[in-house]
Amino acid sequence: MDIAAKKCEPAIVSSQKLIFIAESMRELNIDLSTVFPKTHLENQRLVAMEERVPFSLVKEVFEKLAQLPIENLAITLGSMIRVKYYGLFGCVLLCKEDLRSAMEFAIGYHDIVTRTTELSFAPAKDGYYKFCCHSVFDQPLLQHFNLEFHAAVNLSLIRDVVDNRQFSPCEVHMSVPKPANPAFYEAYFGCPVRFEQAEDFLLFSHEKVATKLPQNNPLVVPILLKDCEQQIRDYLSENDFLFTVYKWVSENIHRDATLEMLAKTLCTTERTLRRKLAEYNVTFSEISTNIKQKLAKQYLTETQLTVDDIGAAIGFTDPANFRRAFKRWSGMQPSQFRKLSGE
Repeated sequence: MDIAAKKCEPAIVSSQKLIFIAESMRELNIDLSTVFPKTHLENQRLVAMEERVPFSLVKEVFEKLAQLPIENLAITLGSMIRVKYYGLFGCVLLCKEDLRSAMEFAIGYHDIVTRTTELSFAPAKDGYYKFCCHSVFDQPLLQHFNLEFHAAVNLSLIRDVVDNRQFSPCEVHMSVPKPANPAFYEAYFGCPVRFEQAEDFLLFSHEKVATKLPQNNPLVVPILLKDCEQQIRDYLSENDFLFTVYKWVSENIHRDATLEMLAKTLCTTERTLRRKLAEYNVTFSEISTNIKQKLAKQYLTETQLTVDDIGAAIGFTDPANFRRAFKRWSGMQPSQFRKLSGE
């Protein structure tokens, strides 16, 4: 399924991300009660990777973190997340042949963690590659914290798999406002950081993506992959309904798919569909909008289709309506977004 069809999180998720954050906060001597005051997650439960928690709780923790008056907290916390925390999947990353294969595997694994971002890895212009990150949160303060945190996490994990804590991308693009201390960001990422951009991504050259991993073990990888793939299959089967809905909407987005059409396809009622979607804290309208927004940005950056054709491809019969919708999603016109993405 296209990554555009994966924005929503199930109502109940792994506590893995909260565990990482709690451990990092302890190392920084930050009182956990400032972020976890009403979570009822006792210490012994926070160390249990199989513990399941409401996704709303993960969002609440991120909201509280974003409000803490601690300078550079998102980058600092993200830089402390290490590949060793990921158990079996971390081992696979370390044993891959090169950075590219490790990053491609990470995209698939990302589907079963407590996902607060969407990730993609694809070729860019002039032989470069973009490791993109898109926040599932819309509120500005929460979104900015989330994007900064995961940019730092992604680079920290990359540095672990290449066994070089100084390894850096060629450039970093961030949609967040320019901070008061941009030098701190450039010091951590080890490269130029451009703020207030259309997309969030780490930019790597072909040579960096081809970096051989020092712990590569071709004999062990197939064995580990078999176990990983089973865990991914188990996760997808647990959330089969939600992914079925996303897949159908993605495949029918060009004809402005409706809840009524989906209900007929699944031989059920609109009321039943609304109730089941509510269990995942999402509505049909939100799913449709999320997919349209993601596909619009993808087509603008990866194809030469006209703006009007892109609007039609995602279900807008009136080009003016598409332009208004895109301005609402991104704060800029489609043509401006395309220009910024190509710079």
